Amino acid sequence: MSGVFGVVDSRKRQVSTLLERMGSSFRLREWSRTQLWSDDQVGIGLGQANIGLFSTDTQPLVSEDGSLAVVFFGELRHTEPLRRQLADEGHSLNLGTEADLILHLYQAKG
Repeated sequence: MSGVFGVVDSRKRQVSTLLERMGSSFRLREWSRTQLWSDDQVGIGLGQANIGLFSTDTQPLVSEDGSLAVVFFGELRHTEPLRRQLADEGHSLNLGTEADLILHLYQAKG
């Protein structure tokens, strides 16, 4: 089963442990892939689970300054105009992935 999931805990307990349990519930086969990111000091975590064939990008993707994180599962179409616009505005899409595009779009447009 594929999916994205996350947790926010205002009490800032160990979200990484809960996130691992959530990821395990998605992992139905030994070849399934689960990717996790969490910040226990802030109390937030994101994850993605899939079979790794259609979405091979490393995720969740975290911004260079660590202030934003994105997890994405799916496909974007007709992204070249957006990529050119971001490049013209000085953004470096280092990875060239769709998650990278979403992260930079959010930074640029909010």
